[in-house]
Amino acid sequence: MEIMILILIMIFGAFINAARGGLISSWAGKPNSYDWVGRFGQAIAYGVLLWFLLGSLTVSILACVGMFLGSTFAWGVYLHALYTGEIMKQRVDIAWIDKVFPKDYENPKLWGVKCMTLRGLVWTFCIVAPIAAFFPQALYLLPVGALMGVVYYLSRDWSRAEWVWGAVLWGATYLILQ
Repeated sequence: MEIMILILIMIFGAFINAARGGLISSWAGKPNSYDWVGRFGQAIAYGVLLWFLLGSLTVSILACVGMFLGSTFAWGVYLHALYTGEIMKQRVDIAWIDKVFPKDYENPKLWGVKCMTLRGLVWTFCIVAPIAAFFPQALYLLPVGALMGVVYYLSRDWSRAEWVWGAVLWGATYLILQ
């Protein structure tokens, strides 16, 4: 039974993360026009998952806010470098990440992986920070964010990566907080 719950959560997490990542907009035929629906939907669903796992409305609300905030930071420059091998010169997504990892025009794919890894840590930090005081085991979720760069690289495709990352993040949440 436990494995079935994990599989269902991973499937749902994959779907809702893909929806957050632009699936809804692509269904509607209007790129980026409905991204906010996916972000709010994922945040609310994640809050419900934590309420189911931990039974705390406070933690559920905090997790909802953390998921929303964590998903809002841009990463298009990093994905572009990771998938095309080219770095967009005039654009910066997250200035401090670009300072930690200056643009590497000789190894753009590696630069994209490093930046996406740090981006994933930012996302999981946004989720973990508000709930760790209530459930310290949530701190184990923080390093899961470091997998983001590798997941997106190995997926070889942005839309596929959205599904895989959702499954990883939601599955890890279940395994860590159950």
